[in-house]
Amino acid sequence: MSELAALQRHERIVNLLRLAHAQGEALREDRLDEFLALMAEREQIVADLLASSDAPPPANVVPFPLLRRAGGPRDLRETTRTLVAAVLEQDAQNQTLLEAQLGVLRGALSHLHQGSRAARGYIATRGRDYGGQRLDVAT
Repeated sequence: MSELAALQRHERIVNLLRLAHAQGEALREDRLDEFLALMAEREQIVADLLASSDAPPPANVVPFPLLRRAGGPRDLRETTRTLVAAVLEQDAQNQTLLEAQLGVLRGALSHLHQGSRAARGYIATRGRDYGGQRLDVAT
């Protein structure tokens, strides 16, 4: 992998981390639509990362001399590993937040379902004759 490709990959992973943090904030603020929009952006970055890993560098790409000064590609690889670990950690936190919100939603849906069953039961009794008396729930 060329130095330019390594730098581009590094920048994409930094963007993944930024989006992961933004998704966490969206979840904490109950903005699921924003969470999903950010997911689409992340999917594009991952697709770009996968495509760039398979593509050979263009013929006119020359080595980037700045990388050779500090630790070079080795430092960049270590930084990239650290960034990927941070993305995965943020994703785990986001998953915990999302699972908690889904649990709340499941509880609300269960409560709604119980209310729906009760309403169907009341409707079934409406207008029937019960030992000479009629139930009229409309009044």
